[in-house]
Amino acid sequence: MLFLGGLERITHVFVDPEGHDIVLAGPADATAVDAAGNVVAARSGRPLLQLEDLIVALRAIDKARDGGMRCSIDPTAEGVARVQQFLKTQRTIGDPDATLRRMEELLGPQQVSVGGVPADSRFARVLVAADYRLKRLGMGLEPSGVTGLPSYVSMLPAAAPAAATLPRFWLEASYDPIARDADELAWKITGRRMTCLTETDLFGRDGAQRGAGGADPTATRWCESFTRHYDDLAAKQPVFAELVNCVDLAVVAALIQGRQLDRRAGLDLGMLLDPTAVRVPAYDAPATVPTVASGTKRGNRWVVTASGGVQFQPWQFASAEATTSPDLGTSRGDALASRPEVGPCWWD
Repeated sequence: MLFLGGLERITHVFVDPEGHDIVLAGPADATAVDAAGNVVAARSGRPLLQLEDLIVALRAIDKARDGGMRCSIDPTAEGVARVQQFLKTQRTIGDPDATLRRMEELLGPQQVSVGGVPADSRFARVLVAADYRLKRLGMGLEPSGVTGLPSYVSMLPAAAPAAATLPRFWLEASYDPIARDADELAWKITGRRMTCLTETDLFGRDGAQRGAGGADPTATRWCESFTRHYDDLAAKQPVFAELVNCVDLAVVAALIQGRQLDRRAGLDLGMLLDPTAVRVPAYDAPATVPTVASGTKRGNRWVVTASGGVQFQPWQFASAEATTSPDLGTSRGDALASRPEVGPCWWD
């Protein structure tokens, strides 16, 4: 039950009024434990959907109407101002390691902010971990492991002029329109994509002004490459697969509540929604992460990048006009009729 019967993703939601049930369906597999101790699909090695993330999504989805679900890791304005002042006094870099360590000290810890889900939930930790890994890949602090996806800083031309700007990178989700049958008892979720986006922050005296700089063509090309190789990257670095799992569960939660599928099924979700009835684990909520200054030099400048986060609005997909697919009714009927009597939790 903790891993939702081995589901790797959710492609269909079926409402069963006679059985007073909602069925989450999709490709599934037996569970296995990988070398890092993660429970994954036995054949693909992909992280499995988790019950606690579904519970968090169901409980948080109403408040997520305003602002979606998101996280961000950002330097403080005071830290940016201190680094700027320091760099103005440096005529030469001198000892690169000493200079970079001083920049880390002056910039200070970067602030972690989470919205739309409880900061102490596993769901939130996945958002933050994916953002942190995105930042490290962009700065070249660790390899992507994917051919065709270098770091952002390695793509910068050596002759690029110095500029008081920082590119920000963040991830957003999108879906194809959700399909349904005529009775709105069968739903199909397809075309989920994670997209890397960028904007440029302009450094002013008071810190970074978000989105105020001109477009960075290199940052745009890196984002396009990241988006194109996202599935390959998720196979190499499981946190990005965990992220799409959480996005899928949030969209399903918005679909259930927005279309009142629980009422149509005669299903009482009260126990899952009650924190005193079903407790989910609480984790240390991340508040800061250490700053790591990149040691990459291009031409006569040292490159620093800023983070941007992960953000998505599950209501945007679940409340949009759905397309009608007559075949879904048949799929629902076949699925419900083929269930063996193995218990109320799931079936293979």
